[in-house]
Amino acid sequence: MPEAPIIKTLFLCLFILVIINFFANLALFYIQKRRMNKVLVFYWLAVAIVFFIQAQFQKGAFNIALAYSITAIPVALLSHLAFSSIGESFNWKQFAISMLTALAATFALYNLEASFTWTALPLSIAIGYPYFKFAYLSLYKSTNATKLQKLLGTLLFFKAVHAINFALFRMEPGAQLWGWVIAYALYDITGILMPIVAIEKKSIEDKEELERMAEEKTSSILEINHSLHQQIKEKNNTLDLLYSKLESTSEELKIIKEVYSNPKASNDKMGPSLLLRFENSIKGIEESIQKVTHIKD
Repeated sequence: MPEAPIIKTLFLCLFILVIINFFANLALFYIQKRRMNKVLVFYWLAVAIVFFIQAQFQKGAFNIALAYSITAIPVALLSHLAFSSIGESFNWKQFAISMLTALAATFALYNLEASFTWTALPLSIAIGYPYFKFAYLSLYKSTNATKLQKLLGTLLFFKAVHAINFALFRMEPGAQLWGWVIAYALYDITGILMPIVAIEKKSIEDKEELERMAEEKTSSILEINHSLHQQIKEKNNTLDLLYSKLESTSEELKIIKEVYSNPKASNDKMGPSLLLRFENSIKGIEESIQKVTHIKD
């Protein structure tokens, strides 16, 4: 087969690039031990395994289809990161069930001597489905998706289409040449874009948290201000009452002073009612003072 040396050279070049990406992300994880970086390390490791295993199974339609099923590992890891970037959760259980169902369908179709396209199609659909779902959520359903998240959705849509293309065109002559190149390009672009999307999401979450804290602080300050206003108003009312009582008492003291300074003055001014009013005024003053001192600062 004349193109065999070209395919081997292409595979070797792409595999080396995958290994470089793996060690680059491993170094990044060593520097910044974030969950995102850790998942990307496993993502590139899984991509390396995919390229290696698929290179070992280049003959036999059934073997080629089974080897392709290993692609589910990087698909699951990338889907997990992508879904979390828009606040959704990736359903690992559902994906595992769909892959097992697709493998069972592949076995059944192979035993029925179906064509490669029909044999591999269940696997292609199961592998492409998470990407199609994310593209739908980010591009159509989500109202808060950012431009970067929509770009990621568009990119994963093309990855889903490429997954379907495996069943449709893998056995065509020369398909490996453009298939592997496109596959690596999509792996590489998503591997670069994913951290950027995650950083943007973290930035948005931090901004929302700061706005929430500012709103809580503002609400707390307004409550304190209202409480102080009420206390000041209450004190002012009490002080006004105290001032009124003092004025009344002052008038009564003047009368008492006048009577005592002029014993011959009429005793009408010094009747029981004056003493009762004076006593009540003193009690009112005491109550007002106690009320002022018991208001919390």
